[in-house]
Amino acid sequence: VTELPMRIAILGNFLEWALLILVGLGVWLSLSLGRWGWLAAAAAWGAALFLAAAWQKDRSWFRKLIEALIWVLIYIPVWLAGGLVLYLCVLVVIGPGVLSWLDCVRVNTAAGTLTLLITFLPSSLGVREVSFIALLQNQVAPALALALALLIRIICTLSDLGWGMAGWLVSRLIRFISSADRQDRLNPRL
Repeated sequence: VTELPMRIAILGNFLEWALLILVGLGVWLSLSLGRWGWLAAAAAWGAALFLAAAWQKDRSWFRKLIEALIWVLIYIPVWLAGGLVLYLCVLVVIGPGVLSWLDCVRVNTAAGTLTLLITFLPSSLGVREVSFIALLQNQVAPALALALALLIRIICTLSDLGWGMAGWLVSRLIRFISSADRQDRLNPRL
């Protein structure tokens, strides 16, 4: 049980959603549109920095900006890692030489950002898969694009299950330790 008001938790979820979209958009723009893409990416990342800094209370602007920068800098490798997962799937399903790692980062950030923008539904109900297929249709056969999209869905689902289980186990451990501490305080040993 947390002392955090529900309103703050919901706003925090929307902040994370907005930061993921802005950082993903920035990564895609920086890789897709050349010099102008970098300017547009800087604007997207600047908006993410502003939102993350404005969210924080009771700190100097310098500390808010540093923490916001850390948040944004954490999301950039997340998007790049998603592209790496797609690249490894491309190597397994299609083989080398079809798509580069940067191509996969572009496809992953475009599909992921589009999915975040379009839907609030659980598991995105196929929006990400359709986006992958549409974005890959010029580079690979539709059947291979579908296989890649389904493979990515399986990997994401297993990852969600794994991280969810790990989080549940950690929370159980924390509750066990805190209840043992509470029990020790109530019943001190002689």
